[in-house]
Amino acid sequence: MKKSVHLYSSIVKLTTGALEEAKTPTGKQRKMINGVQRRVDRVVLYNTRSINVSSDSPAVMYDCQSLHEYYIEWEFGIGGNKATKLFTKAEKRKNKHKICLRKKLVDAVKYLLSHTPATEACMRLEDVYRFDGRKSGCLRDIGRDLKSSPPLSKYFEKYPRE
Repeated sequence: MKKSVHLYSSIVKLTTGALEEAKTPTGKQRKMINGVQRRVDRVVLYNTRSINVSSDSPAVMYDCQSLHEYYIEWEFGIGGNKATKLFTKAEKRKNKHKICLRKKLVDAVKYLLSHTPATEACMRLEDVYRFDGRKSGCLRDIGRDLKSSPPLSKYFEKYPRE
């Protein structure tokens, strides 16, 4: 845990130092540095399993780019926002369509956790259910296959249980 915190602080120093060295950073540079900082935040949160978010943090849902990011957002929150699983009923109601779709993924990953780590399960689910630009379609396919009997049969055809 100390290694990841030390790594995080050194990366933050590097990125802020790069900003200070550049007299007037361009918007592209600023955007790149902010992206790196957000990714480092996610990695630190995931590896330390620490949730540094108070209950009054904003209930914001991100446009994630991978199934693993959806899972991280559900379990830990992204960018200082509250984890989706900690939303109040009112907050869930505001985002009910997104939450309903993403919950299918979370249920599938939880089903697979007994024999596959979450990171690997998300990568495999992306591969099997084609998460290439069709985010909601992929999540719907996962939910449909999770309900079938046996659950996730398409997944287990490609990745048999060990």
